[in-house]
Amino acid sequence: MKKILFISYDGLTDPLGQSQILTYIEGLAAGGYKFDILSFEKEDRLRAKGEEMQKYLDARGIGWHYFTFGKAGRLLSKAADLRKMKNNALALAKENKYDLIHCRSYQAAESALRIQSKMGTPYLFDMRGFWVDERVDGKAWDKSKLIYRLLYNYYKRLERKMLANATGVISLTEKAKQEMMSWNISQLKADNITVIPCSADEKHFTIVDNAKRLASRDKLGVPRDAYVLGYLGSIGSWYLLPEMLTFFKQLKQVKKNAVFLFITPSPANMVLEKAREMGLEEKDIYITSATRAEVPAMIHAFDCGISFIMPSYSKIASSPTKMGELLISGIPIVVNSGVGDVKEIMESYGTGVVLDDFSETSVERGVAALDGLQNVSPTSIRNKALEYYKITSAFDRYRQMYNRIWTTAKV
Repeated sequence: MKKILFISYDGLTDPLGQSQILTYIEGLAAGGYKFDILSFEKEDRLRAKGEEMQKYLDARGIGWHYFTFGKAGRLLSKAADLRKMKNNALALAKENKYDLIHCRSYQAAESALRIQSKMGTPYLFDMRGFWVDERVDGKAWDKSKLIYRLLYNYYKRLERKMLANATGVISLTEKAKQEMMSWNISQLKADNITVIPCSADEKHFTIVDNAKRLASRDKLGVPRDAYVLGYLGSIGSWYLLPEMLTFFKQLKQVKKNAVFLFITPSPANMVLEKAREMGLEEKDIYITSATRAEVPAMIHAFDCGISFIMPSYSKIASSPTKMGELLISGIPIVVNSGVGDVKEIMESYGTGVVLDDFSETSVERGVAALDGLQNVSPTSIRNKALEYYKITSAFDRYRQMYNRIWTTAKV
């Protein structure tokens, strides 16, 4: 049985960790691989979910080694975390003689590079997006400040080294793959980059029908006869709340019974304050939170989902998780272009509406197009989405990449 060390700076006790890490590892482990996971966890989530998570992993034969995030100043704590990750990943690799290091994003790839240099173990660079440029585009790193210029330049050099030395690379989008090939990294070949979007578990996310829709609305206190525009996920700098509220405001002009339902872990006031500022009535806004287990039933209340993300250079490498989850549930979605392969997917499958910009004309056209989506059956939306977002297809592509790496590396 092949042994794999999976390294992640994201925690298993986070919602993202459960949907986009644990689901994948559990599926792959069932195919005959032995996984150990090295992760970093938030203290409050670890206290609340750590024991339950440990039992869950133990029952599936998956090893778990974790640390909590440092509490020093931001840059100092990150540096300490990375040092801890590198040292412990190398110690685990020496003890267990892994056949592969599967590293999620850049911090994990730093550890994999060290293990490779010391032991020759091949690694899979599962990029999850252009992290270095995301730090700048998202304004976390201000390049007008010397420290952030130095960090940016250091990690851009390291990015090339990570790609050059990886035995395999996972990209979330075709656009990102094309962009990487333009960087002229001689060791990086197109055949060695596999595109696997953020997929959705077709067993977890069930198809909506009228009975489920009404049951969900009754539970949430949303009017049965409303037209429900729905948002799923966190609200932050990347997610364009004012633009989504502008879309809803226009929708409200056309459909008087429209309401906006947010299923989010973010504070309700983030939404309500902006809604009031834009002249929207609080009675038309519904806000709730949900565990991963609760999400599939809650989103059945939606007539249509919405996800507006700030377009930028780094976002060509992004694959919004909520897109696959909504579409596999048979729910259409309104999105904006400039994010990963979103526009091409929507235009190819006809399961939603794409706005090229947020001008008044584009918003009006987008709202007008919603009527056409009501004629597309949930079954049709789900079947088309399964062609692209089915998680078992993602498992197959990971297995193929693993086998290619072992063949190439002769492990």
